Amino acid sequence: MERFISIARDYSDRGWSIWIVGASREHSAAAAIKAALPQVVDFTTSSRITDAMCQIAASTLFFGVDGGLAHAAAALNVPSAIIFRPNWAFKDGPINRGVQILEAPIATPSSIQGTRGVSEEQAREALARLIAENGLPPGG
Repeated sequence: MERFISIARDYSDRGWSIWIVGASREHSAAAAIKAALPQVVDFTTSSRITDAMCQIAASTLFFGVDGGLAHAAAALNVPSAIIFRPNWAFKDGPINRGVQILEAPIATPSSIQGTRGVSEEQAREALARLIAENGLPPGG
C-alpha cells in the first residue's frame, strides 16, 4: 500500500489523475489510499464490471496486480504495468506489446510475499518505459 501511495502521489504531483478501479473487496484499500491522497478518484463503489471496463478503457495507463481488471486493461490495449507472483506471468500473463510484466525473483517464498518482492523502483521504471514507448506526456 505504501509503495502504491508513493507512486500515486508522485504521478498526481506531475498532473496525472489517479483512479482506483475495482470492486467492493478493494474498497477499504481504496479508502486508505484516498485518505492519504484526497485527489484520488475511487471507483470501487460500483460492483458492475461494465463500469470498471469503461473506466479502464478511458485510462491512459494502468498499474496494478494480476487479476481480471489487469487482464482487461491489457485486452483493451491500455499501456499496463502488472505485478505478478514469481513465474506466473509466463503461464497466465497477457502478451500484448503494451504490457510491462513485473515479477519478484522465483526464490521469493510465497505468492503474497512474491508480489511484495517487486520493488517500488521496478514499478517506477516500468511506468516510465510505458510512458516513453507510448508517447505519453510525463506530466499526465
